[in-house]
Amino acid sequence: MGKTEIKTTTCYGCAHTACFVKAHLEDGKLVKVTPDREKICVDVCTRGFLAEDGKASIEYHYGDKRINYPLKRAGKRGENKWERISWDQALDEIAAKLGDLKKQYGPHTVCLATGTAHHSDNNWVPWRWMVGFRTMNKIGNEQICYGVQFITSEQTFGWPNSPFPSPENVPKSMILVGNTHETVPNIFSLFKMAALMGVKLIAVDPRATASTNLSSIWLQIRPGTDIALWFSWLRLIIQNEWFDKEFVCDWTNAPFLVRTDTGKILRAEELVDNVPKDAFVVWNTKTKASAVWDAEERKYLDEGVEKALTGTYSVKLKSGESIECKTAWTLLTERAEEWTPEKAAEVTGIPASKIVDACETYAKNQPSLFLVSGHCYDAFAPGSSSVFRLQNIIKSIMGNMDRTEMLTGCYDNKKLVSIYEMELKPDEAFSEEEKKHQPGWDRFRALTFKGYDLKAKYEKKQWGVASNAMYSNQGHPHIMWQDMIDEKPDRTRAMIINGSNPMIKYGNTKRVYEAMKKLDLIVSLEFTMTSSAVMGDYVLPMSDWFERPEIGPSTPCDIFNFIHVSDAVMPPEFERRSDYDVFKGLAERLGFGQDWPWKDLTECYNWRAQGLLKDYGCKDIAEFAEKVGFDYPPPITEQYKLWNGFATPTAKAEIWSVILEELEYDPIPYFVEPAMSPRNVPELYEEYPLTLIGIDRHLPNYHSQFYEVPSLRRMMPEPLVDIHFDTARMASPPINNGDWVWIETRKGRIKQRARLTFGIDEKCVKTTHHFWYPEMPGEEPYLHGIWVSNTNVLTEDDPEMCDPVFGSWPHTALPCRIYKVVDGTNLEGDKSRQV
Repeated sequence: MGKTEIKTTTCYGCAHTACFVKAHLEDGKLVKVTPDREKICVDVCTRGFLAEDGKASIEYHYGDKRINYPLKRAGKRGENKWERISWDQALDEIAAKLGDLKKQYGPHTVCLATGTAHHSDNNWVPWRWMVGFRTMNKIGNEQICYGVQFITSEQTFGWPNSPFPSPENVPKSMILVGNTHETVPNIFSLFKMAALMGVKLIAVDPRATASTNLSSIWLQIRPGTDIALWFSWLRLIIQNEWFDKEFVCDWTNAPFLVRTDTGKILRAEELVDNVPKDAFVVWNTKTKASAVWDAEERKYLDEGVEKALTGTYSVKLKSGESIECKTAWTLLTERAEEWTPEKAAEVTGIPASKIVDACETYAKNQPSLFLVSGHCYDAFAPGSSSVFRLQNIIKSIMGNMDRTEMLTGCYDNKKLVSIYEMELKPDEAFSEEEKKHQPGWDRFRALTFKGYDLKAKYEKKQWGVASNAMYSNQGHPHIMWQDMIDEKPDRTRAMIINGSNPMIKYGNTKRVYEAMKKLDLIVSLEFTMTSSAVMGDYVLPMSDWFERPEIGPSTPCDIFNFIHVSDAVMPPEFERRSDYDVFKGLAERLGFGQDWPWKDLTECYNWRAQGLLKDYGCKDIAEFAEKVGFDYPPPITEQYKLWNGFATPTAKAEIWSVILEELEYDPIPYFVEPAMSPRNVPELYEEYPLTLIGIDRHLPNYHSQFYEVPSLRRMMPEPLVDIHFDTARMASPPINNGDWVWIETRKGRIKQRARLTFGIDEKCVKTTHHFWYPEMPGEEPYLHGIWVSNTNVLTEDDPEMCDPVFGSWPHTALPCRIYKVVDGTNLEGDKSRQV
């Protein structure tokens, strides 16, 4: 009998969980994967990786579709013909080509395309390499998945708001937006627990889901109109004085004065000399005069200031001119005033009485917790930023910040070197001239260095570090694609694809395809051959979570003040390597190997976690992973009182966002219809009468991952489109449950299987997003079924339709039509629309 071992590691099938699991090995071969209940693991793995003793995990690890050796294109691009080469040859050739392109066109001609970080080094390795190479050209998926939520929280509170509640303050009510059961299963488990505890649950979703089934109130909303709902709540909360007046007056910038002539917040330097730039003005009702708040010192210059929350005041500038000012709270109240329940009902489709009932239930059951599922509001272009900002304001004025809505701050960077430092501090690393080479740098300013630098400045003052650039500092992909198609001189010419499948995840697949054909060099770091990898020149094999150490979870990384640590349980199979290994190899060949001094990722993490290891008396991460595994510092409620404020320009939770003002955006939220809604483009709805909902992840997949894993594929073998029974019955010919149907927009058409339901509005359909077919031929025109069922064949990407702040593109509320496939059910796709 062979040697049997059981080793602890973490599963990264979900980027934001990193559950601890036990890997069972016989003679070094993985034979079983089970939950590690002695550490932290979900009760039920809804994604399927731990079912049947981890059968799917083993299939993923040993799958026949895994990339195991470096590959170089052997035919024309897109023919899917490859030759196996050595790692040295691959890295030598790629480095030489990157170096030539850099010399000829500048470093910014090379772009890194990243996805959800399913390994912890993927969080920081890309930016570290970019700093050394001197390119700031990076695109990700954060515009439609978590990035907007991340950034708007920083704009409001000075740090990303944790989705995990404080154990010391159990919420009395919870608001759940989107299909959290499938998008963030570990968060959904909190919702189920809350239901058993009698917490008041309110779900907001256009369709019935596991979340709506648990809730006492379901607000079935017209897709993309949530801003109207939250404005009506804001109006009701203000009118009925349901808000926490003490918190609003003392801990937000609601009392701060705003000039009505310029629409800008009033700064103290306009009134008096010798004050810092970040000093602001309130109206002191005690003296009936203005008073100065010094945000740097976090104190009023006068004693006993009594702040006016509402009102219009005349203030004399140091020039002698008198100007009219209103409080930020007054301006917010005026913005909300038109949003009566009746008007919100007209826009959202929710009865006015139900809007009032839900808001009152929320307001009278405090403290509360908002849970917005991943890939939901982020794709609400052009209102993505406003909807999150509005939610953040409601959280603030109800006094829930750092009570139930936790603002943990960064994990202790004395214990663990922060992601920001591992990225080599991008805000400080590049010159202003270099930063301008980001695609969309001056258009989507909260997305790029313009916004990142501003928020980093204040975060570093309070937390000592900024949040990581991975989620909040990028170029705009669709501007980049068009520059490539137009062959602009300053365009991207090479792309390193790192844990991403651009052909499937970005809006308007046709444009992405046309742009990628223009590239001089495409390198993919991959686990399996994707549609985008087929279009490339080199494909490099990546190791998985059994084969590399991890410090995560990967999506929260170190921003929510807890970490999970695991070690590799076996050496990499075949010739797989980590992200760190690949970028270190390229850096050494390109002349900046000094930034990568550690032999491998294990040595790097032993260095990075020195403080943590010392605290726990462990010699290395292997010992820590086995004996301890995780570190969860006790949460500190009302931490803002310890800091006497927030990491924002005003040192307050910002009702009026000074960062947005400085970026020349509206500092308070505003209502906007979805770009392609029936109200915006009624003429299109004559031809395309239904509304497409194209967002939400689905189980067992994570975005476009794991379609090649047999056990997981059996859980969802084909893409499903939700259609109301009456809509299907009225179609010509009628659509039956299980029929293949075409879903068509003005951009193209795809087919998916009909799933008939009463849980969706008759005017809406909901597709399965990011679906592709690894089993289909890889060569063109098939590209693993990229044109067959991929929702992004249908979506829009015009920058004019994007969120003006963060650049999110419309992924929902699009005009479409459906009709039954009558010419067979083959999966060749619609060949007339392949290019």
